[in-house]
Amino acid sequence: MEIGSVESVAVVAVPFPAQGHLNQLMHLSLLLASRGLDVHYAAPPPHVLQARSRLHGWDPDTLRAIHFHDLDISEYESPSPDPSAPTPFP
Repeated sequence: MEIGSVESVAVVAVPFPAQGHLNQLMHLSLLLASRGLDVHYAAPPPHVLQARSRLHGWDPDTLRAIHFHDLDISEYESPSPDPSAPTPFP
């Protein structure tokens, strides 16, 4: 890849819907943004709010390179486990 073509690269960061790794993904996103990449952080609104609340101490230019997007994820009901099922997955 040529150095000049980096401007056309964008990163989409989508955290798993559990909160244990929001900090790590946010720091990775900030590191990528500090290298000049546009980063789009897409997550359910509560996770976006938590990620935004953890942004302190970073360069303002880096913070402007991260674009937050609220994902509207509909709720779903997880099936109950079936101990007699042939596979352990629902």
